[in-house]
Amino acid sequence: MTPVGTLGLLQMACSQNWMNADECLDAIQRMRANGFYCPKVLVNDDFAEYMARLQ
Repeated sequence: MTPVGTLGLLQMACSQNWMNADECLDAIQRMRANGFYCPKVLVNDDFAEYMARLQ
């Protein structure tokens, strides 16, 4: 197994249609609100743009 991290799991969930992009962004915002460190989701971001900005 290759470790992918929390954001990688969200990306996988989105690509496998387990969650939609809005649910993934909402999950990131909720994690940030509870102390998870990752870049802020911008107002016009969709999940693909957000993940692209991280790389």
